[in-house]
Amino acid sequence: MGEVTAYAAAGAVVQALHGQALGGNGLLELARTGDVTEAIEYLQQSAYGAVFPRSSIQRLLRPLEHRLKQIVITDAMKISRFAPVKMNPVVRAFVRRFEVANIKTVLGAILSKGAVPDLKYWMFRLGRYAAVNMDLCMHCHTLDEVLRVLAESGYRKIVDDTRLEYEKTKSLFSLEHHLDREQYGWLWDAACNAFGHHSPVTRLIELEIDIRNLQWAARLRMNFGMSSERTDQLLIARGTYSQERSRQRLASVDDLGDVVDAMPAWKSRGSLSDWHISVTQFSEQLERHLFWQAARILRRRPFSPEAVIAHLYWRQFEVHDITTIVESKRYRLELDVVRPLLCTLVSEGEAV
Repeated sequence: MGEVTAYAAAGAVVQALHGQALGGNGLLELARTGDVTEAIEYLQQSAYGAVFPRSSIQRLLRPLEHRLKQIVITDAMKISRFAPVKMNPVVRAFVRRFEVANIKTVLGAILSKGAVPDLKYWMFRLGRYAAVNMDLCMHCHTLDEVLRVLAESGYRKIVDDTRLEYEKTKSLFSLEHHLDREQYGWLWDAACNAFGHHSPVTRLIELEIDIRNLQWAARLRMNFGMSSERTDQLLIARGTYSQERSRQRLASVDDLGDVVDAMPAWKSRGSLSDWHISVTQFSEQLERHLFWQAARILRRRPFSPEAVIAHLYWRQFEVHDITTIVESKRYRLELDVVRPLLCTLVSEGEAV
């Protein structure tokens, strides 16, 4: 199969998967259901029905977000069967975020002295995308045992870089943050190797990396009071912030106005301090910007290489909004309260 034909086939799969999603109208109907039971029944009758077997509502609610996020992985596997070979490392690197989530779940269970084997129902199933044997991790009884399993896989460098700090502080913050940071580095490197630094695929991934750096700088500096030197060490040295000078500037922010001044060209500059928003609200607006960029690609270039990655981003956001809506039913929150938390029900003009 030639590359052009392969992208056409992958694009057809993306369009088919996109057509099965709820979309804005479906999410509005879900949001207007009366309670949790009605919301789950609505989802059972949709394309998400396979995720919600006919069982008690309480049993479905506990792993709700996990069940929905598994769909993103399933979509990636379906698309990669038809996508050109050069796209597969990028898709694999994208899915790494779910393996990182698995690792962090195991680490958290061990530290809380939970029953790690019981976590198998909460592990994302990665199939051929798995880089570490999670069955071995789940049979570990101590953190050292988990670290040994990770060191024997593709995570050796992360373990080596963070082990000393853990032994000093007994905190997993550095290890978990390194896992988060490196997964974006792997994704960027895979995109650059396959398509070059200035391709539409790489630019979309660069946008997510920029957003994560902006979010982390704001939280670490303003919420946790972390030093600029330490913040600089924790940022992702890829994309816009691959240059040390740009990272240092971002790592030195003191308020949201400084963050805006350090933002890359895709954001119109201005004083965020005039908006009177919190770091959390700022983070939500950045997420909406990523959603709308992905949605725009799917609308304008549905059979392009970047549409493959755009769909995976888009699906993540829909899954997030479904989870938020169903959870809002549990706490009897009105739609007017929940709507600002949703990415897909905010108009493009309201995105950053």
